[in-house]
Amino acid sequence: MCLSLPSKCGDLQPVPNGNVTVFGTYQDDVSEVTCNVGYVASPRGVSLAQRCLITSVWSTLEGTCKQSKFWKMEQAFVEEIPWALTEHSKMCVKGVFNDTSQITVNLKQTSGQRIIHMAFRYEADKVIWNVRNEGNWQPELERYLGPMPLVPGDSLNLTLHVQSDRLQYTLNEAYVYTIPLLGVNNNTDGVKITDISMLVIEGPVSLTFINLVEGC
Repeated sequence: MCLSLPSKCGDLQPVPNGNVTVFGTYQDDVSEVTCNVGYVASPRGVSLAQRCLITSVWSTLEGTCKQSKFWKMEQAFVEEIPWALTEHSKMCVKGVFNDTSQITVNLKQTSGQRIIHMAFRYEADKVIWNVRNEGNWQPELERYLGPMPLVPGDSLNLTLHVQSDRLQYTLNEAYVYTIPLLGVNNNTDGVKITDISMLVIEGPVSLTFINLVEGC
């Protein structure tokens, strides 16, 4: 009676900016990659693991280690919107997400008393929105829009489109986030679109293009 020997995989290729740990080289054994300090697994949430297959080859590595520290804006981007926002108004923001801190995109009244707030929170792995009305945040109304889709080094192309019943944010032509607008005055939790006069962007993003009139 002949017994077949288990499949055995060869050596793995090194992974740039990461360390490979091999937990065996026979069929169904696995390896894992730990990214070096200053680097993160990309795309976000990917498993940097490989498995030894019955064909005696390692499975394909699904991601890479990407640099997590680049540079930050020296100060917030603050710009007055040329005219009052109305239905069909569009704005465009382009840049590069550089770090693991959060990015905030705020539409605000000049006085800062009323703000429509959107945040991309890398560490918390979420995108949220909230409002500040008459100087008070409403933390109990913080809304979850989805998981954080960016890792440091990714492009950030964000279009804001005012529609009849919503603010629509489109990120990298792939992720769409909506904030509802209610009533005849197009308000969200009491903040009217007509109150908005400023765009403020803060966080680890290097801006390359801004258009407050026509969008991208």
